[in-house]
Amino acid sequence: MEPKGSIAFGGPAHDYYQSGTGTPEGAEIGALVDFALIDEGVKVGDVEAFATARAVARTGLLIGGSAGGVVHEALRRLPSLPPGTTVVALVNDGGEKYLDTVFDDGWLAARGLLAPDVEREIDERLSKLRRN
Repeated sequence: MEPKGSIAFGGPAHDYYQSGTGTPEGAEIGALVDFALIDEGVKVGDVEAFATARAVARTGLLIGGSAGGVVHEALRRLPSLPPGTTVVALVNDGGEKYLDTVFDDGWLAARGLLAPDVEREIDERLSKLRRN
């Protein structure tokens, strides 16, 4: 998973706020990346990634913004998978260092990233999973 705006999987470059992931325009993609081993390159926007991290936090697990992107993509794909399928989403970042950004309404609003409607949608998906 890469942020929308990263050049890692192609497509147009633009600014993004997810940190610890992504490759900005003009940067060189590391020599250690073997694209032959990657089945699919997925990009998730800041709004979706951060809204998901915030929704997951309400369940008691504080994850980072880019980890929210990973969970968002897993949740998006779940309905299309056969019953009984196991999905593994690697979450490699805790949310403690994002208390002043991803988890701060004012910071998000100032950047046009506060999206209560997206958070509610993710809350509903998570609630449905817990019921099943």
